[in-house]
Amino acid sequence: MSQIKIFKFKICESTQSEAFKLFQNNEQAPFAVVADEQTSGKGRLDREWLMQKDSSLALSLGWRTKRRDLSGLSLVIGLG
Repeated sequence: MSQIKIFKFKICESTQSEAFKLFQNNEQAPFAVVADEQTSGKGRLDREWLMQKDSSLALSLGWRTKRRDLSGLSLVIGLG
């Protein structure tokens, strides 16, 4: 199993946006993006994601898959 590289930010607009930037810069998956604070977090379907500084975890995972429909994945992960 390969190691997951972790990119940590004190503050960022959103971990999801940072993950997309990493993909655009040809970062190899899998990787994780973590932030202490987000200023414009995004949830499912581009909904606003609110978090309290120092009391929440902002995390996005980056990996490549051929499957197109992963709409229920975040719900399953949340239950886990």
